[in-house]
Amino acid sequence: MSVILEDRVRQLSGCSEKLSGAELISAAMSGEKPRILFSDRKDLQESAHLLFRGCSGFIRNEVMHKLIPSFTRQRVSQMLTMVDYLLDLLSTAKIPDRTCYGVTGWTFERNLGLTGPPY
Repeated sequence: MSVILEDRVRQLSGCSEKLSGAELISAAMSGEKPRILFSDRKDLQESAHLLFRGCSGFIRNEVMHKLIPSFTRQRVSQMLTMVDYLLDLLSTAKIPDRTCYGVTGWTFERNLGLTGPPY
């Protein structure tokens, strides 16, 4: 489940394939000019960054490396719901104009389709 979330963060941010987990989330969502922007308010942007980072650290790290036999169906459903919520937040985030796939001026829109200059 976290592979899908990390892949979406990489797609939107343009971050390196070498980054993963909390390092990827911080590179994409923190700093003075975040690559994925949830809010123009610094406190809300930092809160979103910490929400994603917390999920990455607390959920991803545990289930990414081994099966957890004690997890019930309800727990797995809760975790999937959390990841689904984070994916939905990404779908509404602002992505600053930058070069995507080598074409300047392309940005991701809500449905993660590419839009850009007409040819």
